[in-house]
Amino acid sequence: MTRRLEVADLVVRHKTRKGTVHAVAGVSFEIGAGQTLGLVGESGCGKSSLARAIVGLNKPTSGNLAINGTAVDPRRPSSRARDMQMIFQDPYGSLNPRLTVRELVEEPLKVHRLRSRAERREWVKALLDRVGIPETMHDRLPHQLSGGQRQRVGIARALALEPKIIICDEPVSALDVSVQAQVLNLLVDLQREQDLSYLFISHDLEVIRYVSHWIAVMYLGVIVEIGPVDRIWKSPLHPYTRALMQTTDNREMQAGPEVKLNSELPNPLSPPSGCRFRTRCPLAIERCAQEEPQLREEAAGHKVACHRAQEWASRVSAAA
Repeated sequence: MTRRLEVADLVVRHKTRKGTVHAVAGVSFEIGAGQTLGLVGESGCGKSSLARAIVGLNKPTSGNLAINGTAVDPRRPSSRARDMQMIFQDPYGSLNPRLTVRELVEEPLKVHRLRSRAERREWVKALLDRVGIPETMHDRLPHQLSGGQRQRVGIARALALEPKIIICDEPVSALDVSVQAQVLNLLVDLQREQDLSYLFISHDLEVIRYVSHWIAVMYLGVIVEIGPVDRIWKSPLHPYTRALMQTTDNREMQAGPEVKLNSELPNPLSPPSGCRFRTRCPLAIERCAQEEPQLREEAAGHKVACHRAQEWASRVSAAA
């Protein structure tokens, strides 16, 4: 059975000695069955906080989650473990060093008391075979595997409960470039075979474009632009999205004014009023400091949170 993930007004705040970190500030989106939403943004913008709150590793401050239209309690991770799993950035730190490869993949089945012992062993073998881990490695410990092999084990473990939604938090950033391609291709193939839905987080726009159907651009806890991957790749409407695109070898993007991110990301303990990007934006006006822009649809499925989006689009068209 396919699954659809809906996230509505999710808020995540972390209390620290210096104050409250506003990690996620009212994020909403939907991922259709068999689709990938690529989430991109600078380090510190709240991507991982969002992912961990969705899967239940962090407790959100407020907001709602629904799977196939049925609400789930965002504060009870066990209520959605069978439907949703996570692949982590660090393929070594996320694996128990004392368990063998076979035991690591079998562990979720034991926790949820699924299948008989013989059925578990057969299922684990099939999963490991599918992700490219030969049977000669099934009794090895994580430190005896390469980084790519460890991440494949992490993928097999995520699939053990047969979920339909996978949260991928920078799953290839710690791997060599050649290994990255192998793991990305594996994830794409698994999605096609099992009709999986992915929330795929990365700071690498080229990776996001390769695996995604939709792109969401996150800045300081909010989504500033979201839409079909090809449309955003060719015609980004938010100045921040264009700034990120200009750091890639994107020859398809419409010509337009250059946006440089000279200053650092503002402090999430005290985000700017109004539009959070205004302190780095070449189009900022007084309204940007007073009123927070909301996501508005500018084209079919393409939404942007910018008071001057249409003017910006006109400037880009004039420069083309």
